[in-house]
Amino acid sequence: MRQSEKIRSRAFWVADLLGGGQLKRHYTNVKMLLENYDGAIATEQRSGYLQRIMTHAAETVPFYKTLAGYASISDFPVINKSIIKENLNDFISESYLTSKLHKVTTSGSTGAPLSIWQDKGKRQRHTAENIFFSELAGSPLGSRLYYLRVWNAMNRKVD
Repeated sequence: MRQSEKIRSRAFWVADLLGGGQLKRHYTNVKMLLENYDGAIATEQRSGYLQRIMTHAAETVPFYKTLAGYASISDFPVINKSIIKENLNDFISESYLTSKLHKVTTSGSTGAPLSIWQDKGKRQRHTAENIFFSELAGSPLGSRLYYLRVWNAMNRKVD
């Protein structure tokens, strides 16, 4: 790693620390879960996450409210982009209705684009996952990144 890359990486983590260190916590958790995938702690944590997500969905997400008292993940229906698009507001948890949400849209490279809403915590988790997987691919945090994208009316920012 070049000196400039080390400086960028350290500056990133210092900025995160000054902002509360949430990204580092997410990154550490993602790393632990994926590097110890078969370990008892990681397995237990994943199971706990899944249970909390299913309970949260059944209790606060209108689309899943009929699943209160579910027995397992097999009680949840398989969904696709069309179902989400047709019922978008029913997929927003009541817990986040007053939160500041950020709209994220897929490119639609495998079909139709999809827009969903993310809160700050989900955006931080996504960033932490990207940092982890970039490192696995040989591009540590601080490396120069060249990003090419077709920019059109579909993906321009709207205030």
